[in-house]
Amino acid sequence: MSSASALARARPRSSRSSSSTGAAPPRWGSRSAASISSATATTGPIAFVAFLAGPIAARIVGPGVPVIAPAALTGACLVMAADLIGQFAFDTKFPVGVITGILGAPYLIYLLTRTARRGGSA
Repeated sequence: MSSASALARARPRSSRSSSSTGAAPPRWGSRSAASISSATATTGPIAFVAFLAGPIAARIVGPGVPVIAPAALTGACLVMAADLIGQFAFDTKFPVGVITGILGAPYLIYLLTRTARRGGSA
């Protein structure tokens, strides 16, 4: 029997089959998917902020210090600065995603080349 015919004959999983295996079917799945997709649709155009904020915050606070809160603050400052640059630095107004992409792409390339030279993590 080929794998394609085995897949065609396979019985689709339902909430009844997942509960028979001992796993409770999630009741929050559609609400969670909707909230995640709306957050991604809202913030998706703001490129490279996560790539920039973590390494910049790690350099600022130094080794051995938790980086979560400084990275969040750094990311917020980067988005604010990119928005201000996009709105007021040029004659034409640019979206914040364009400015973060322009700033983030060279820095990401720098991080990747530095990591490749060291042969490990940054």
